[in-house]
Amino acid sequence: MTDTQKERTEITNDDGSLTIELLYPIDVPTGEQITEVTLKRVKQKTMKAIRNQHKKAPDEMGDAMLAHSSGLTLEDIGEMDMADYTYLSERFSDMVGLGSSQDQA
Repeated sequence: MTDTQKERTEITNDDGSLTIELLYPIDVPTGEQITEVTLKRVKQKTMKAIRNQHKKAPDEMGDAMLAHSSGLTLEDIGEMDMADYTYLSERFSDMVGLGSSQDQA
């Protein structure tokens, strides 16, 4: 079974945040295992601050935005399987209005 065939649980919470099950849990240094991630809504001023902070390293901006929204550390995001990372990145982009599905509206 490929990553695209696996079932992934996703819940839209009352506050507009998304709780998404990871297909490949992350083991963090504390000994915990992260099995799901909640992406919280982000304010424009926060996005602007993150953009300004990462002007010299724009390739790190996406990770920083995902870290802020999820509460994960950059190290945790670095340990994430690419299938989960790609899915979370796409869902975050959709949630803040930057995703490809917004282009089709």
